[in-house]
Amino acid sequence: MKTVPIASRATYPSRPSWTWISVGAAWVPIWALYAALVAVAHPGTSTLAAAAAALRIVGPAALLGIAVRRFVQRYPWPGRFTAAFAGRQILAALTYSLLVYMISDALEWATRHRHALPLGDRAAAILVFGLWLYIMVASLSYAIDSTERAGSAAAMTAQTRLAVLRAQLQPHFLFNALHAVVHLIPLDPKKAADAAQRVAILLRISIEEGRDLIPLSDERAFVEEYLALEQLRCGDRLIVTVDIDAAVNDALVPSFALQTLVENAIRHGVAPQVAPTHVTISAIRTPTSLLLRVSDTGPGAAPDYLEAGTGLRRLKERLSAMYGVDAGLQVKTSPDEGFEATLHVPWDDDGREP
Repeated sequence: MKTVPIASRATYPSRPSWTWISVGAAWVPIWALYAALVAVAHPGTSTLAAAAAALRIVGPAALLGIAVRRFVQRYPWPGRFTAAFAGRQILAALTYSLLVYMISDALEWATRHRHALPLGDRAAAILVFGLWLYIMVASLSYAIDSTERAGSAAAMTAQTRLAVLRAQLQPHFLFNALHAVVHLIPLDPKKAADAAQRVAILLRISIEEGRDLIPLSDERAFVEEYLALEQLRCGDRLIVTVDIDAAVNDALVPSFALQTLVENAIRHGVAPQVAPTHVTISAIRTPTSLLLRVSDTGPGAAPDYLEAGTGLRRLKERLSAMYGVDAGLQVKTSPDEGFEATLHVPWDDDGREP
């Protein structure tokens, strides 16, 4: 099983391929409409002849539409409409229309040895048709560019939000790790030194980790290093059971997600108690999701803890930013009855997030 990030859609055609297919499909109705107009204007013309005549007009217009698209990209819509921009558009429209007329007439001469569009009313009609086509192509191009810019801005905003949320989780975790070292110094200096080394390892990993999604195996390794640190501090009060099938090791999960669940269990489940506390970590695959579950036998909390708990609340916000409604975090708890946090992220049969 191989899992790939949300942004990777290797099984689907690339965006440029779909763009050109869509553009080509958009010209088909125009070609069909023009063929129908030819058939109506010239009774007795066969369907094939009308289609060929229309192709000699619409075909060049479609190919020149590529140049219009490039022109639009070179001269984007200004923040303030200016006379220079309007003049440039008028000149481009006239050039496009004239080229459509000339190429269409050349094709007619090459295939039928006659000028199908002599000067006069019919030439004027085709020039007006070309102007209309330019307005259509340019308008659609500017609309596409505007949509792409809005999408890029939204994506950058989402990435910035994710980076901020992740940055907020890391100091929160490191503070707790350092607190474990400080707690050990007066009790067992040797263990404190060992704990400091583990904090250094955790610090290095957290600083170097720049991915939003990482394999569950990497996240588990980080969590095990963190648990080893907490084991030095808590000793026999911390009992950990890990139930993660090797089949889900390659599944991608948000970085520091499982660690946040475990850290919450240690801080609010193990630390307040003198009696041993059992922390259970599991990963379960369902047909559509990967479930990460961390439970403890600690003192529990009020049902609205998720809204008040800083680490879990920020993790929930991060899941929403990454997956929308396709992922989530639920807690099951009440005073004196332990705490259970379950995180679910998308999973499909191909190992891809939907």
